[in-house]
Amino acid sequence: MTQNRDVITGGNNIALKVPSYCYDQTLSFYRDTLGLRFVREELGSPGFEFGSDTLWIDHVPRYPKSDVWLQVFADEIDGAAELMRSHGVPLREEVEPYDDVLGFWISDPSGTIIRLSPA
Repeated sequence: MTQNRDVITGGNNIALKVPSYCYDQTLSFYRDTLGLRFVREELGSPGFEFGSDTLWIDHVPRYPKSDVWLQVFADEIDGAAELMRSHGVPLREEVEPYDDVLGFWISDPSGTIIRLSPA
């Protein structure tokens, strides 16, 4: 079996999922207080330069609290799915629909949501 380090690498997208009650203040914190440079907007979410990564501030009205989501990449997505199954990691497709896009959602044992995408 292929070792994890040969199959999966860290991504460059970090998504901060933010509920309505604190979205404007959170956006202002990263944009105005920290002064992170705006990169672009995708699907209504602003993205900011975060070192070599992009920090996305996603407005998620029904979330009870803020949450961080990560992205990792796999050279071979089917092999990565098999690796997850072999380690007992369930796929979490109910998390957020991603129609017509390769990859899948998983979570770590503490509940951090991770998007596993093709490299």
